[in-house]
Amino acid sequence: SLLLVPVLVFAQAPQGQMDERQMFEHFKSMMLPLMDKSLPVMQQIKACIERSQNAQDLDSCLDIMMDFQKEMAASMAGGGAQVPIPEKPQLEWSPELKAEMLADISKSLQETSATKACLESSATGREMDACMAKAGVTGQQ
Repeated sequence: SLLLVPVLVFAQAPQGQMDERQMFEHFKSMMLPLMDKSLPVMQQIKACIERSQNAQDLDSCLDIMMDFQKEMAASMAGGGAQVPIPEKPQLEWSPELKAEMLADISKSLQETSATKACLESSATGREMDACMAKAGVTGQQ
């Protein structure tokens, strides 16, 4: 996908033994803040793409995406994660590309929103899996 997709990084468990529920709660505590930060930026990118009429407009949308990816990578690097940042793509605006990008970002928004709702409502990984299946989110991009 050309657009921002929330980067899901499984955090390392703290030292010691954790049961499945504790591991899930730890994962949840790491992922929900990332999703809370990602969703408004994804909405901003979508609105930018909707307004785009030329390559310069589209480039400004990509700047929003790249800035956010850099911010997220820096915050994850603070936790010891190595997150590569892809090069900014050079795209030539067209109505077809705009439609494709809008479809991609809309799908990402829908899946991220569903994933966030499932995380918030689930107490275990199994509950999460069932919720995701019911929502039609497979985790495959």
